[in-house]
Amino acid sequence: FAEAVRAGTYDSPALARCRKGAFPKLGAFTCELEVTSELTNRFGTLHGGCVATLVDVLTTVALLTVTKQGGVSTDLNVSYCAPAPTGSRVLITCEVLKVGKTLAWMECVLKNEDGDVIATGRHTKFLPVAMPVSKL
Repeated sequence: FAEAVRAGTYDSPALARCRKGAFPKLGAFTCELEVTSELTNRFGTLHGGCVATLVDVLTTVALLTVTKQGGVSTDLNVSYCAPAPTGSRVLITCEVLKVGKTLAWMECVLKNEDGDVIATGRHTKFLPVAMPVSKL
């Protein structure tokens, strides 16, 4: 997680605002996000693209507690329920639902400090099977 923040990539600004990261159990990750102006849309609320990025990256953080493979996204779905204004805190909970032979399913819930759901996300990842070493 810390490496992703330092990487300076697209997801770094959002990840840098995540605090109190914890692994309450195997296959789960929780944190709090401070909504700052760089994460908002022109209406001053958390940008939907930022929410989708958080679902993508933070469900993968949860996945990495049960597998060494980060995998490749096959499906990402986000349902937006309420805005999160600049200055607010968002509580994020991610959990691995199932890991199969080649697929993993995760979910993520973002809530405001009152416990109201801001967004929910579902994420499916393909976990590549190790390729055999050629005998040639």
